[in-house]
Amino acid sequence: MPERVLPFAAFALVLLATSSTVAQPLYAGATTRTPALSSASAAVQASAASAFERLSISNVSKGPTPQVQPDRVEDLQRILSDARVRYLDGEFKEALDATDLGIGRFEEKLAFRATPDAWVAFGELMLVRALALRRLGREAESDDALTALAAAFPSYVPDPGLAPPKVAARYQAGLKKLRERQPVTLEIQSRPAGANVVLDGRALGVTPLVVKDLLPGKHYVALDYDGDRMERAAVFARPTEKISSELGDPRAKAARALLRALGTPIEEAALVKLARTVGDDVTSIVLVPEEGSVLVLAGRVRDGKLASVVGAAIPASLVGLDAALGALAVASREAKADGFTAGTTGDASTLRRRFLAGGAVAAPTSDDGATWLNIGGASAEILVVAAAATIGTLAVLASQSDPNVVVVIDASRL
Repeated sequence: MPERVLPFAAFALVLLATSSTVAQPLYAGATTRTPALSSASAAVQASAASAFERLSISNVSKGPTPQVQPDRVEDLQRILSDARVRYLDGEFKEALDATDLGIGRFEEKLAFRATPDAWVAFGELMLVRALALRRLGREAESDDALTALAAAFPSYVPDPGLAPPKVAARYQAGLKKLRERQPVTLEIQSRPAGANVVLDGRALGVTPLVVKDLLPGKHYVALDYDGDRMERAAVFARPTEKISSELGDPRAKAARALLRALGTPIEEAALVKLARTVGDDVTSIVLVPEEGSVLVLAGRVRDGKLASVVGAAIPASLVGLDAALGALAVASREAKADGFTAGTTGDASTLRRRFLAGGAVAAPTSDDGATWLNIGGASAEILVVAAAATIGTLAVLASQSDPNVVVVIDASRL
């Protein structure tokens, strides 16, 4: 019995020792060598970051800050239009409810962006709110709304077609009182320095930053460092106020250097050296143009080498992007060698060359056995197939978020 137990115990100790030193998997981001794919790489960056994070793989370079979608501003403008109509129709309580909804939407995200149209809509919503409050006999609250508007948006001019002279005068009086009070000096810092600052819809520069002559009241401050954001609405009343925030992953600078290097052809040794400055297990993505599609290549550097390159072909329209990138992230994590995972088949040996320095992918063959996934159509059906001679282990990778996904996987070599 001891002879049988001791080898198992020794194996268990080795296993525990090995597992305790496993490197943390990291995702460094996505890039391309083709300028025409810049916008696609930003979309892939965001989708892949989410996919890798679901696998508990840290995203150390969050990439470009997503732009506010125009429909968000249009949504705010629709709410404003409804509030105005209700006020003019004498439905003052309903108008007040509409302004509450609109201001809430504004403060979710738009208040922290340099989006002029959103701030104009905010000014009009606050004006309608003040008017409705006054018609409901709540004059003190009406004045408070006008003063809050003046503090955050002092350049706003009330619409003379909506605001009667008395209300416009009350707004100017509130603005004058704020200017007679001691102004606020706001000191904004971040670690690391260099975060972009947006204050009350105005892009002011980068941290460290000092903003003088700020009117006392509620203000909206956003800091952005490589997509890592801090957004805060706060009332500033003291002569000196301070905001400080820690932003970004300390490995992000090294990850950006790695992505810049991948933006041109690179030797494997140089790639490994740069990746090691990010971490011991680093995956990065390169986008390569294909006819009618985009080839997404995820290269994983670990154990001092480029351990695997996994490829996914997605439509140029990026339809099915999240599903494809979800499959790619899983395949990259599990890969023991190079291989296709989505959208196409081909000679897997060419993927490494494409990832490092370009070159054409070999034409598909019927017997290469590469793992592949096809996305498209209007069906939620999932199909699993494998070569007849190699039926064994089968795997299904599918996105729960998109019901209109057809997934076809040959998992014979997984």
